[in-house]
Amino acid sequence: MHITMTGQPSLCSKQHFLLVELLKVCAKTKNLRKGVSLHSHILEKGLFEKNPYIGSNLINMYARCDMLTKAQQVLDGLPVRNVISWNTIIAGYAQHSQGYEALKCLERMERDGLSPNSVTFLCVLNACSHAGLMDEAETFYLSMSNKYGISPSIEHHTCMVMIFGCSGQFDKAISVIKTMESFNSHPVWVALLAACKKWGNVKLGRLAFDQTVQLDNTCAAVYVLMASIYIAAGLQEDAKRVEAMRVKYTAWRHQQNSLWLDASGNDHSFLLGIGNTLK
Repeated sequence: MHITMTGQPSLCSKQHFLLVELLKVCAKTKNLRKGVSLHSHILEKGLFEKNPYIGSNLINMYARCDMLTKAQQVLDGLPVRNVISWNTIIAGYAQHSQGYEALKCLERMERDGLSPNSVTFLCVLNACSHAGLMDEAETFYLSMSNKYGISPSIEHHTCMVMIFGCSGQFDKAISVIKTMESFNSHPVWVALLAACKKWGNVKLGRLAFDQTVQLDNTCAAVYVLMASIYIAAGLQEDAKRVEAMRVKYTAWRHQQNSLWLDASGNDHSFLLGIGNTLK
């Protein structure tokens, strides 16, 4: 029988802290060989029982190394499964576009007696986005506040704008933006602009572009996106004007991935730059 935990465990020792950091390095560098060696050490010393963070970081390591089956096996074998470990495996399935597997994990998590938190829903929405599960994403987005009492954050809004926008449902994307307390969110407008590029929506693209530039005129991606929209529409002069703006504001900085950090300190992308599209 597995024990579930909802609290935030603390690291037990400097040795455990070092082990967690090594697992993070293996995950970021995809050093599977070293990660497997650390796994053997963990099993030999019985460290899963002593520090729950170790399990979630091991899951993350295997997921980052494209070993999802192994990551799932680690989760299933943990003596303690908590929200962090479930979020980590869901994020792993999202990263590999396995949306249905991510949703199965959410169901199992609730059967374990654990309630999803804000990060869980961000992982789930990301998984739905990668797998093209628009209807499912909308259902979970609405259930956050209706069923679980969780207010969507800017990250959740951004993910939904991308999902709706990339499926061509701009009315719904705008509706999401209108529910936000503030329109001053650069990632949300970039997500909308990226969707406008996919569908060649010049009018809405102009609106999104104006908003993004007002908030941050140094991001190169928004100029590239808007110029591409104009070029595709045959508006060469407008494209040149956008390029001139990029030069004027010395906008050479690339759009960064939006990240969330779980309680173990692992970083996970939820919006993969301007190339993230609903499949």
